[in-house]
Amino acid sequence: MALARPFWKGYLKLSLVSCPIAMFPASSSGERVSFRQINKNTGNRLKQQLVDSETGDVVEALPCPHTSFMSAKRSK
Repeated sequence: MALARPFWKGYLKLSLVSCPIAMFPASSSGERVSFRQINKNTGNRLKQQLVDSETGDVVEALPCPHTSFMSAKRSK
């Protein structure tokens, strides 16, 4: 795996001492970051449902337009 490149370099000057500083991204674009909600009592993952605010009916999630674009791009 290639090392990440800093997106900013500079110096921190403290009185007579200068310290070089480099800022690196926390994650690479190839890594997927996801957050899971956990039920504290059981330790099980929680699911999310879309509910119509007027009728109270559960609604299917629409596909993300970016996901369908990327899958179409990869298949070419």
